[in-house]
Amino acid sequence: MKHMSGGLAQAEALGRFGQQGLTSAFFWQYPAENSPTFWAFRAYRDFDGKGGRFQDNGLSTTAPEGTSLFASRDASGKKLTAVLLNFDPEQPAQAQLEFKGCGSLNTVRVLGYSGAPGGFTEQATGKKAEQALSQRLPPYSITVLDLTVK
Repeated sequence: MKHMSGGLAQAEALGRFGQQGLTSAFFWQYPAENSPTFWAFRAYRDFDGKGGRFQDNGLSTTAPEGTSLFASRDASGKKLTAVLLNFDPEQPAQAQLEFKGCGSLNTVRVLGYSGAPGGFTEQATGKKAEQALSQRLPPYSITVLDLTVK
């Protein structure tokens, strides 16, 4: 799967698998290095090349049509990771995330992938409030939010 649509489909499937409690996912053949499918797997495991990953405890989420949101937190409740998908090939989306009951946002790191061979790159952080974040999602993209709360 060398087209961004394949990478988005794979990222969606992996997120849905996690929501249903599956702990392993395999690809019949290893995806081609630096392909959108390769980076879809990396969104959940080692998105930053330094071990950044989706956490062990899934969180309940909702997302508007044309987007998906998968979120998790670690056992301490201080580390949150979210994977956001924008399926529109032409229009950006504006994600409005609320962290009520999770604590106040402390640090926010945004990494995005839109099909470039280099994989995830640091993106500008959107408008941050104490328990909310408004984040732009580029067209046809996978965005990872690496967050801490206090």
